[in-house]
Amino acid sequence: MIKIGGTEFKVVDCHVHGGPVYVEWWNRVVKTDNDFLTYLDKCGVDVSILGSGMSGLKAETKEDLLSANEFVFEFCRKHPKKFIPSVNINPHYQFESKTLLKTAKAAGVAWVGELCGYIGNFHYDVDDFKFLMDLVADLDMIAQIHAETKDMEFLLERYPKVTFVLPHPGSGKKEIDGRIALAVKYKNLYLDLCGSGADRIGNIEEMVEKLGDERVLYGSDFTVNDPGVVLARIKNALIPDASKRKILADNTINLLKSKGAKI
Repeated sequence: MIKIGGTEFKVVDCHVHGGPVYVEWWNRVVKTDNDFLTYLDKCGVDVSILGSGMSGLKAETKEDLLSANEFVFEFCRKHPKKFIPSVNINPHYQFESKTLLKTAKAAGVAWVGELCGYIGNFHYDVDDFKFLMDLVADLDMIAQIHAETKDMEFLLERYPKVTFVLPHPGSGKKEIDGRIALAVKYKNLYLDLCGSGADRIGNIEEMVEKLGDERVLYGSDFTVNDPGVVLARIKNALIPDASKRKILADNTINLLKSKGAKI
């Protein structure tokens, strides 16, 4: 919970990266599972969608992919009130990824990703990726994908039945405006406030004015970024408290429930 003007607001983070190998910029900050939990608590994050750590994002072998997913599932089983599992896939491992998607959906997991092609060494315009995205559409899951604006538009055009979440508002006004315009055009796109451009003055106000307040999600990209940075921007944004409540928690919960997630 965080307080805004004396009122408590629940916080659901749609974008954190766990272990077993934590995504660290400074090794002394988050080294253990306990460090990870403590930092989120300190920032006021109540619940997080847990994504793979670096070993799963890179997935240099199929064993890396499988073990990273198992870490996520087991960590969420240990902390069911704090974390919601996601599933990570990689087009280099078709059979394993297909199995992971089907197994996850059957278990009530609806969130796929964050998928990072530049880290996992794959492209979004190849047949192997299309096979998996078609399955994501068939299973009615959510795909959180790190992408440039033009790549995201390609994905939106190619997969109109997939619900996408696009992290990072953008480093400058032109990019932020472009990503907002994309979400205005494509109703199956949600914007994740984490990371690049998260601290830009006016970013959230512009989103709410042009897009509305129901497809903007609080995300932090912890452990790369501090969860408190985005929380401060939401807290200080010149938007109604009702919009802040949606962005901080309600939108993510409603999206997950709409896809049959067990939460």
